[in-house]
Amino acid sequence: MKKIWVFLALILLSACQSTKVSYLNTKELQSNYPRIMAFNPRMEKGLEMHDDILKTIIEPKLKAELEAKGFQFVPAERFYEIHTQLRKAETNLFDPVTGQRDEVRSNEIWQQALQQAKAELNIDAFVYYGFSVRTARFSNDFTKMYVATWDGQEESALSDGVGAGKVLGAFFVQTNGTLPGLSVFVQFENEYGKTISFGAGGIELLAQFNNNKDVVYKDVNTVLQNHQHINIALERALLQIDNQKGKGK
Repeated sequence: MKKIWVFLALILLSACQSTKVSYLNTKELQSNYPRIMAFNPRMEKGLEMHDDILKTIIEPKLKAELEAKGFQFVPAERFYEIHTQLRKAETNLFDPVTGQRDEVRSNEIWQQALQQAKAELNIDAFVYYGFSVRTARFSNDFTKMYVATWDGQEESALSDGVGAGKVLGAFFVQTNGTLPGLSVFVQFENEYGKTISFGAGGIELLAQFNNNKDVVYKDVNTVLQNHQHINIALERALLQIDNQKGKGK
C-alpha cells in the first residue's frame, strides 16, 4: 500500500495546479444545467476499494445538497444500458494479440453513450465525484510555520511530536515544499467530456515529515474512517463551486 501512495504522490505532485480556468458557479449551473446525471464514483488508481464510503457517506449528502439547490437528478440506469450496447457492438475494443483494452476507443464509446443519453433523456450535465490525491503546499513562513494547505483544508506538515522549533534552520534547506493531501471532488461535465465546473475539499494529509526528515505515509483506511472529515470536505467542495467566478467574470 505504501508503494502505491508513493507512486501516486510522485505523479500528482508533479502536476501543475496553478492553471486558471473559468468554471461556472452553482447559480449558473442551476440556471443552464438543471437536469443532471451522477455516475458511480470516479476513483483514482489505488482508491477503488473505498468506493463503498463514497456511495454510503457522500452520495446521499451530495444528492440532497444539489436537489436543495434546484437540481433534478436523472437515474443513470438507461445510460449504462446504452453504454453496454455500444461496447458489445464494438469489435475493436481489445487488442487481438495482447488482449489489452484500447483506452482511446473505450473513452470514445463512453462519450458516445453520454451524447446519446443526453439526447434521449434531455440531460443537461453529468456529475462525477470521488476521492483525489491533491498537492498540499507548506512553507517555513512565520505566519504559518510548516502548515500545509490545500482545497480549503490545512494541517501541520510535521507528524505528532515534531515541533517547528526542532526543525528551524536544520530541518529544511528549502523554504517551501509539498505533500500529498486527500480530497473529495465534485466535477460537472458536458456530453463531450469538457469540465464546466469543479470543486474540491481537503480531508487530511496522506503523509507528514518525522524527526529524521523522512516522509511518513499514513494508512488511507484510517484516514477514511473519519466520516465527519469527509462530510466537511464535501461541503468545502460544494462551497468552492458556489464561489466560482463564473462565465464572463
